[in-house]
Amino acid sequence: MQKAIDTLYAILDEELNEFSFGERFYSVRELMTRFKINKRVIADTLAKMEADGLITRSNRIGIFVNVMRRKSARNLLLVIPDWPSVGIKVLLEDIRAEVARRQNYRLQVQFSDPNLNSVRLKDDRKYDAILLIHPAPYGLEKEDLLRLLEENIPIVLLGQPPTALPFSSLAGDDIQAGILACDYLIKHGCKRLAVVIGELEVIEIMMRIRSFCTFAEALGIPVRQIHACCDLAESTSQKAHDALCMDIKENGVTFDGLFVLCDAAVPGVYLALAEWGLSVPKDVSVIGHDGNKDGVFFSPPLTTIAHDEKLRSKILFDKLDEVFAGKIKSFKEVFPGMVLERESVRNGGVKKKSS
Repeated sequence: MQKAIDTLYAILDEELNEFSFGERFYSVRELMTRFKINKRVIADTLAKMEADGLITRSNRIGIFVNVMRRKSARNLLLVIPDWPSVGIKVLLEDIRAEVARRQNYRLQVQFSDPNLNSVRLKDDRKYDAILLIHPAPYGLEKEDLLRLLEENIPIVLLGQPPTALPFSSLAGDDIQAGILACDYLIKHGCKRLAVVIGELEVIEIMMRIRSFCTFAEALGIPVRQIHACCDLAESTSQKAHDALCMDIKENGVTFDGLFVLCDAAVPGVYLALAEWGLSVPKDVSVIGHDGNKDGVFFSPPLTTIAHDEKLRSKILFDKLDEVFAGKIKSFKEVFPGMVLERESVRNGGVKKKSS
């Protein structure tokens, strides 16, 4: 059955070249009549096409094309970790939207195991470029690097800072993010700072920490580092809660401003502070990083360092256009962050109108 699904998928994928974005696709009945195959094969094939972002199925309405293609379009493979992350979801949505807008790319999506320190391409299809998000803490294995180099096509590492590897890269400016967070806390009256590290300590996290600490220490402000020591299988929020509680128990309250390196850890931080009788932002100001929309539902709503996600996708495809036009061989780009003000930092956040 899997072979039949793969065969039908390849045929329909190719025929999408003849459709426009939003156009009604073949119906299940039309496919059954045409191919004379099991309805289960058709259903599974359409489900896979929908999961890959090629079509959208609406009950009792029909099946609609979710991509705009040209026969001369470039084939892109996006490899992303298969885990429940708001950031991954937003990235995927933005890349799909940019592909649909430009009309000169075709996008395939492959989900990888986030716990494996390797990347395995699941098919032998030829691609013009590979876009790769890899969350493993120690980077890619040597065999993966060699295999990707052998592809002899543009490889773009998304979310990873520039390296000496001959790959393109696009990431948020983590050095700027740390400075922005520190500067914001200091300008809003914080005189003793701490960093809650609730993520794997990969290079981008370390850059964020070092820039925050260096900026503060240059101004004579001490910074305490509180390590939650998370891995991919653990709850970031729970670990941040436990680490912060332990630090307060052993050292007392040594800070009046906290930089939490990922928004997902903030609920645990809030709970730990409340258990020690500390109010946010009256006693302790808290600023996060990631700009997740969930932060608006925290109590109080979370001030955080956010990145312009749509700008990220625009930069990515502008640079890919230049690569395929022969103007550049590769690129190493960062895009800026900004403070998304809410209410978790005292004397800051959303200003309320006077009644």
